[in-house]
Amino acid sequence: MRMLQSYPGTLIVVSHDTELLRNCIDTLWHIDHGKIHVFSGNYDDYIRELRGRRASIEQELARLDRQKKDMHHDLMKEQKRAAKSKTKGEKSIHQRKWPTVVSNAKAGRAEETSGRKKSAIDHKKQDLTDRLFKFALA
Repeated sequence: MRMLQSYPGTLIVVSHDTELLRNCIDTLWHIDHGKIHVFSGNYDDYIRELRGRRASIEQELARLDRQKKDMHHDLMKEQKRAAKSKTKGEKSIHQRKWPTVVSNAKAGRAEETSGRKKSAIDHKKQDLTDRLFKFALA
């Protein structure tokens, strides 16, 4: 290690030895899934950055889970409200207070919008899970 530290030129070292990486290396090239990630700094700084990225992804996943739960809760409230409204409307129609108007198009649009939002959250969550898995392998 002393020879490597005192060497004035550039060396390319392939190693998994963390002591060597901590003491002799100032630029890391991490090859992952065919891509090279270059990091300037020592090994400990590199590990801190990886942990920070991982924590950031985990926080984003937690936020998406909360958002999905909130969305589900809102959907349940809306379904409850809609069922109550439907019951009241059917009662009013039955008592001839309202004319009967059926709008399947409006119900279809509402369901489609809800499906798009859920799909977007699921897609983002899958992307973040994939990124987290890549960090776990690193």
